[in-house]
Amino acid sequence: MRITPGSRVRAGFTMIELLAVIIVVAVLAAFALPNLNNNSNAAREASVKEDVSAGVQGALAYYAANSNTFVGIDTTAAKGNWSASPGNHVVYANASADTLAVRASNATANRRCERVLRMASANGALTCSTGTY
Repeated sequence: MRITPGSRVRAGFTMIELLAVIIVVAVLAAFALPNLNNNSNAAREASVKEDVSAGVQGALAYYAANSNTFVGIDTTAAKGNWSASPGNHVVYANASADTLAVRASNATANRRCERVLRMASANGALTCSTGTY
């Protein structure tokens, strides 16, 4: 292309074009960010549930290795080869000879889950709710 004196070469984008692109990106971000937050909380809740399951397995191994009792159990003694996921907190509560509550929570997601083990009868179901332990 030959440039002659007095001709104008258009280079770059106009302000209107740049503004249009910024608006489109802002609208897309407005739709994407809430979904990203929901997915993060769902992943945290799933990790809390997994930690309860791992805690249950550790508690059952402790029960079998300690004359069929939960008395004296703590998160250090029953961990074995597992540990809580980052950001999660796992506790054993209400330990008696044949009953134990395994609780896990994540403060960031404001979620907590619990499973009560009753060795003399049916074990409790996994229950989850809002809040932390």
